[in-house]
Amino acid sequence: MIKDVKPHDGGMYTCVASNILGLVKTSATLTVQVAALINQKPSSIVAEVGENVRLQCKATGSYIIDPDGKVGVAPFSVYCDMSDKGGVGVTIISHDSEKRTHVNSASPGCGGAGCYSKDVTYTGDSTAQLAALTRVSQNCEQFIKFECNNDVAFIENHHAWWVSHDGTRMNYRGGATGHTNMCGCGVANSCRGGKKCNCDYQTTTIGWREDSGLLTDKTSLPVTQIRLGDLDQSHEEGYHTLGKLKCYELT
Repeated sequence: MIKDVKPHDGGMYTCVASNILGLVKTSATLTVQVAALINQKPSSIVAEVGENVRLQCKATGSYIIDPDGKVGVAPFSVYCDMSDKGGVGVTIISHDSEKRTHVNSASPGCGGAGCYSKDVTYTGDSTAQLAALTRVSQNCEQFIKFECNNDVAFIENHHAWWVSHDGTRMNYRGGATGHTNMCGCGVANSCRGGKKCNCDYQTTTIGWREDSGLLTDKTSLPVTQIRLGDLDQSHEEGYHTLGKLKCYELT
């Protein structure tokens, strides 16, 4: 129960129930709407609804933006990089899961589909605020990568997925937008062994390989959770990496 709700309470919430028979999780996204702009002094400039992301970025630095106006989410801080994408100005949001993270039989030591989960927390901004940003942006993207060693089941075998900003399970990886149970190499027909992902090549002797690319469907971004599985054997391991959320206007 959340009492005296504030705009920063918005985001994804996960409920976990467990007993001696096992564990189950379910997630939901809470959106907190405010009746008016919150009174605050922006560090640089307040850009209200009607301006595109490119116009919000006047120079490299931090900005306070309000992407959906006075009846939407509260204004929030973003970082603008004018050196990216040919200088058009890219709005960048950082999070706590950018570090290359190792998973193996010791940690988390689980074998079921999606049994490993990593919630993604964005720096100072709620999921609802970032969803408002992606709605008004022309383009948004987020880099995602999974490196696997030996026989680790992945997307094609329904053992791994990522979760969208509204809690939806997304069954594809970077470079494969619009293609279910597939990675970028599957779209390009270049995966090892003719599979749909490099990390679904089922053998215990193949060694390290990876599936990586950009997620570009802005209606699903940002990524709020990473799920992996089949990590219960001593020879099974991997690394997951998730890039910053980037939104921009090219025209």
